[in-house]
Amino acid sequence: MNLSTDQRDELISRFQSVTLDPIDAGRQHLTAAEAAALVDELEAVLAPPASPQVAASMVEGTLTIACDGSCLSNPDGPTGWAWVASDGRSDHGGLASGTNNIGELLALINALQAHPNNDLHIQLDSQYVLNSVTKWIPGWKRKNWKTAAGKPVANVELMKELDSLVAERKAAGVATTWEWVKGHNNHPLNEAADKLAGDAARRYA
Repeated sequence: MNLSTDQRDELISRFQSVTLDPIDAGRQHLTAAEAAALVDELEAVLAPPASPQVAASMVEGTLTIACDGSCLSNPDGPTGWAWVASDGRSDHGGLASGTNNIGELLALINALQAHPNNDLHIQLDSQYVLNSVTKWIPGWKRKNWKTAAGKPVANVELMKELDSLVAERKAAGVATTWEWVKGHNNHPLNEAADKLAGDAARRYA
């Protein structure tokens, strides 16, 4: 969490009123600098940790795309997927039956298929999809598409397709960076993708 200017000023004021031990150089209150330092520490504690999955910074010319999926009754309910790009383009689709994770995977797969030659910064609100594409797929492949517990990987055909698309981009020298964004948290592209995915799912309800 980040403090607003008003919250920060209020905390500084409150910290300045904290009574110190009288033997501390005869002072009774914190200085403004000390109070400000405490607020900085508080902000650091309250701020959410940076996602380790966020890749390198975007370079000029990179297209940002938010991907999102929806399932009206998870699992096996009407399912939608959508992607929305920073250049105003978008696409969406759906299935009569699926899951949230299938919708999320289809959104990313379709976004990558639509932009084979563009440097992309992908925003995902699904930790499942983000971890799959940035962490888990190499290990699954080494284990013949089995999890660490020896079980078949869920949605394996979609995972294989995703792996192939990412490999093709790497081989072609096309950049792809990744970012997790919190859903329903006023990220404009994510909000737009969420609406399109929900609308697509409702067409199959």
